[in-house]
Amino acid sequence: MAGQTGGGIVPRLRAIARPCGITLGIAFQVMLWVTLHVPTIFLFLFPPMMLLFIAPERIVERIEARQQRHAAGDRGLLLYDGNCGFCLESVKRVRVLDVFGWVDPLNFHLQPDLTRLSPALTPQRARSEIILIEPNGRVSGGFEAFQRLTRRLPSLWVLAPLVHLPGAGWIGGRVYRWVAEHRYLLHRNPICVSNQCAVEGHPPEKEGDPSQN
Repeated sequence: MAGQTGGGIVPRLRAIARPCGITLGIAFQVMLWVTLHVPTIFLFLFPPMMLLFIAPERIVERIEARQQRHAAGDRGLLLYDGNCGFCLESVKRVRVLDVFGWVDPLNFHLQPDLTRLSPALTPQRARSEIILIEPNGRVSGGFEAFQRLTRRLPSLWVLAPLVHLPGAGWIGGRVYRWVAEHRYLLHRNPICVSNQCAVEGHPPEKEGDPSQN
């Protein structure tokens, strides 16, 4: 009986001690850096060491659990222009940053009727900006879609305060618009011989299915 009780208490104590130890360790390092002017490099070296107190299996389990939950239907749909090399490379980076699998990228050229996804969608809009459709039906495009992604993807949380500063939407929207209008010149897409995919008067010359890129 005592062995059973002890076996139950020890794991609970470990579960409590680990997060407390990690939090106190990081707080201690920040205090050293602020009060004793410890070299900045230690601020980046010490906190990652706290990960040694976390079992890798637990991290993997949490990631897989989140991925399964999102795969069951709680995912955002990210529409992009599959005839644009710059867009394809951007989506690849989003996939890497999306550790929990919340985003489901979709080449809008493969969706014959965009209005089935949302009445507000048109091919012209999908060609001019990236579009995010959240599970609750909210639709955002361009820089606003990027702002929403910084809230949803943990790997982008560090950028969330910056892109939501007063005036960030006005500046970011104009920068995004310029990049969107010149994206065919910023990155060469191997499926476009002329590098003028989907530009009026320059239909894409395909070497393969864009959905395979």
